[in-house]
Amino acid sequence: MINFEPRDIRTAGAVRLEETIAGKTMSVTDFSSLSTTELARRIAILRDNIRQITEQAASQSGAADEERNADRIARQTDELDNLLKEQERRLATR
Repeated sequence: MINFEPRDIRTAGAVRLEETIAGKTMSVTDFSSLSTTELARRIAILRDNIRQITEQAASQSGAADEERNADRIARQTDELDNLLKEQERRLATR
């Protein structure tokens, strides 16, 4: 079985911030410093990551695998949502 590991898109350009919500510290990324090209590249990578994880999940069985894949998909989806919000914000200000 081929084991794909999603690519890490958290490389140079984005600023990581800490935010406390309801007593829980969360990491938030400020994507405003990314170029439009880099933003689009990261969106494409995340979509591919989600596709790969979904394909892996379909070929695996077991509660532990399902939970791990669900967590991975949730993290990737959250990051994708944040990037898409930044993209929409930029399009609205044109």
